[in-house]
Amino acid sequence: MELHKLPWSHINCYFNYHDCGNYTRHDFNATAFASQVITASFSFGFYFCVLLISGLGVCFKSARKVFSSHATIILFLIGAIMVSLNVFNTSDNKTIMLYHRIVSASSVGIVFFLLGAICFFQKPTGTETSTHRTLGEHEPSKGLLVIIITLPLTMTELMFLSGAQASEKEMPSKQRKLWPLLVTYEAIFIVQKSIQAAVYISLRNLRIRETYRENAQFYFKILAFFNFVQWIDCLVNVESDLVLIRARITYGEWFVVLELMYKALTIDYRLLCSFIFLEHSMQIQNETGGAETANAGRENETAFRIYNMTYSDRRYRNLGYLLGFFCFLAPFSCAVYYVHNLELPVYIRVATNFLNALCIFVCGMILLLKNKLDFERKDKESMSVKIMACCLGSVGFASLMINAALAQFWASSQHYLRSYHWACAELSVRGLTATFLMAMFLHVNARALPLNNPDVKINHFLVPALMLGVMANCAACLVDQYFGPLDKRIRYVISYITGTSLRLLHDAGEPMYLGFLIHVFLHFLIMQTRMGRSKRSLPGNEDTPLL
Repeated sequence: MELHKLPWSHINCYFNYHDCGNYTRHDFNATAFASQVITASFSFGFYFCVLLISGLGVCFKSARKVFSSHATIILFLIGAIMVSLNVFNTSDNKTIMLYHRIVSASSVGIVFFLLGAICFFQKPTGTETSTHRTLGEHEPSKGLLVIIITLPLTMTELMFLSGAQASEKEMPSKQRKLWPLLVTYEAIFIVQKSIQAAVYISLRNLRIRETYRENAQFYFKILAFFNFVQWIDCLVNVESDLVLIRARITYGEWFVVLELMYKALTIDYRLLCSFIFLEHSMQIQNETGGAETANAGRENETAFRIYNMTYSDRRYRNLGYLLGFFCFLAPFSCAVYYVHNLELPVYIRVATNFLNALCIFVCGMILLLKNKLDFERKDKESMSVKIMACCLGSVGFASLMINAALAQFWASSQHYLRSYHWACAELSVRGLTATFLMAMFLHVNARALPLNNPDVKINHFLVPALMLGVMANCAACLVDQYFGPLDKRIRYVISYITGTSLRLLHDAGEPMYLGFLIHVFLHFLIMQTRMGRSKRSLPGNEDTPLL
């Protein structure tokens, strides 16, 4: 018999020399379980290899040449494939997934992180002749970002853990078997985030040991890789993780608010830490390869002094805060609109959101036009962090515009949904606001702008107004995502669509956009903390960066 005349199943039987009819459901499950164990083992194997190489680099000087070679690119590329494959493949097996998270977070996120901090860094001394900068001088004010995001994130996770503890008795028996693993995983990741933030803040005041510069470079690459993998894991498994915790039983309707906060913060946190550690690794490589350039740059550095704000400066600042708090009428009107007994007209809600967007546009344009946006090399911010934040904003923009188009379609095709015309306009304005904020975020240097423009008094008004205006926009989006019928309708409709791209965009777009707004808010917060600093004519000691 010719092969092309055989059915596909018979061809498989022909090549495998056995009867396919004997392949039962148990065999399929066993194969799936084996594949999950295999991918998890390969992932563990990669982490073991990089930790072993890092340890050999400490013991043997000749092994450090590997850290700066192109072989590390191949190593991390293979590792990215293996670890990402494990994340996707084990998402249905919670036992293997939790074991993998516990071991990797304990070994890489805690033990390796602490050992590297002890071995590779030292306090700068007054007699030291090294021209290399501290980590805080590499990335000024990034420590403040890490702290501001870590604190609410860990508090949210603690609330989830407490809620899971309270609802343990109501868990199904299958999930109750995972309870020890679940508690261990939650506790370890809370500890890991806290240690990572606390130790990183302390490292920012330290300098890398000259004999371990290549080791520190590889050390930061491993930490960047670990946080990037955790970011992927969060995108893939965050929904199933929240279902597994079952804290919804304890918190009821408030669980949705905690859920949105957690998604936005954890996505922003992991990607932020990944880019910060990667940027440190690149800075070490640049300093090692161009020590003369770094030395010349430090000789030309200029110190700054802090001066007392004048009465007019304080008046501008107070007016800026007043306008910023006025912007919070937008989330307030959104919340009141969903209380149907109050019967708030839709045009009032839309008007307050338009005024919030107008405040951001006008204040942002004045800030761009009134200030010198150029900066010195030493004030250069992390471009990778800016690109990361703009990637979050771009996904959020795409989600907003798709939702606006769907709202317009339903308003045009279904008579009882005519009010969705207003929703289309509102979402479109939010999308345009997102693009403007991305452009301003890329052009405005939070560290250099206050220092290079001390005579632009209106900045004391613009910065707090923009800071609170962005936070009001974030709060309004949060209210709509929690209470809004449009968001619930979109989520319900796309759950029946066979394609996954729209579902992924909706699930990821909302928390990513909130994460972007939080990041922009922190950007202006850093700028506000640096207001009142001006350049000093004579060179001297450099000002201590924020955290």
